[in-house]
Amino acid sequence: AGGGGGEEGDGGGSRTSFVQEQQRQLRHAASLGRVDEVKMLLQQRAHPSGGEGRDAHQMTGLSPLHVAANAAQSQVVAVLLEAGANVNAKMFFYSRSPAQCAAAAACDEALKAILAAGGAVRVRDKMKLTLLHDAARGGAPSCIDEVLKAGAGPDIDARDKWGRTPLFWCVLNGHTEAARALVDAGAKVDPGKVGRTDLVVLHVNRLNDGV
Repeated sequence: AGGGGGEEGDGGGSRTSFVQEQQRQLRHAASLGRVDEVKMLLQQRAHPSGGEGRDAHQMTGLSPLHVAANAAQSQVVAVLLEAGANVNAKMFFYSRSPAQCAAAAACDEALKAILAAGGAVRVRDKMKLTLLHDAARGGAPSCIDEVLKAGAGPDIDARDKWGRTPLFWCVLNGHTEAARALVDAGAKVDPGKVGRTDLVVLHVNRLNDGV
């Protein structure tokens, strides 16, 4: 970890370097699921959301919570949430939320914890992907059920920037059980004018036939 002298700096280059290195270490530990290391860094005042106040400009837009959720590290997610991580932080450029990262990683435990902590359910990133789209892409029926239970029903046939529905993403990635969960929840079988309509119809017909 960085030395104490940098932390006590007057806001100049020494503190900038200290905060950047501390956050790099926190994100790295979060990605690998090193719970004890994450706790140690938080005890050393590493900010769970990347920075605030005089250090807000240090935030990269890729918070430790995004990293942990994306890596399906549910224990680290729990530690960061307990430490006060911003549950609705937006990832730079794509504006993705931690909940979207957890859903796309098919980590229902992390997703459940983030939603319970106040994570938004009705969200869209810059690619117009909803939380339900990400749950479908991840392919875990448990994540789809969790998102629907949390109130994402109105997004069941939502379209992303490519015109694709959550069901289409399930079919595209071969997630049969996830597709079944969406169909059972009322997803429309016909995805409209988007290419490969036949693929979706064929796949759902096979589901209905028990194949």
